[in-house]
Amino acid sequence: MPARSSLAPLLIAAIAAGVLAPALTLAKPTILSPADGEEVESEIEFVVEPGMSEYCDTGGCGYVVPSQVAIQVDHKNVAFVAEQSELKAEMVTIPVVLEPGSHEVSAVAEVYGVADDFSDPITIYVRSSEEDGCSCQAADVGEQALGVVLLLGGLVLAPRLRRARRETHARS
Repeated sequence: MPARSSLAPLLIAAIAAGVLAPALTLAKPTILSPADGEEVESEIEFVVEPGMSEYCDTGGCGYVVPSQVAIQVDHKNVAFVAEQSELKAEMVTIPVVLEPGSHEVSAVAEVYGVADDFSDPITIYVRSSEEDGCSCQAADVGEQALGVVLLLGGLVLAPRLRRARRETHARS
């Protein structure tokens, strides 16, 4: 029996710690822009609602803004905002430059070092520069110029080559 009574204070302490321990309810962020499935330029600004997490302890409950909001592209952090003045706003804007192609994007909010509150993922398609006309014009102009040079060069060299061939056949 004495062993049983010595466990009682430990059991009561464990229950009290579990009941009185601080609790954090994470609110996941939301990507407001661009929309899921949208086709975008390589330089893009993500608009994210950071979300407010609820923190409760023995003194009551309150809301906490994230300490950081990051953009994950294909499961890798690529950009983040950590300014408290921006994170207290209803929306934050995070600029990112992406490679052409399809990408899965999520927003991640970190509260008290916990970074497991992810937004629902969206998929976006980044146009290549050829699709939006930026570099294809330069390539077309270069190809046209090369074609003109080859054509003129051929017109100038062709008579000389024919003359050289005739002279070679005449000598043999």
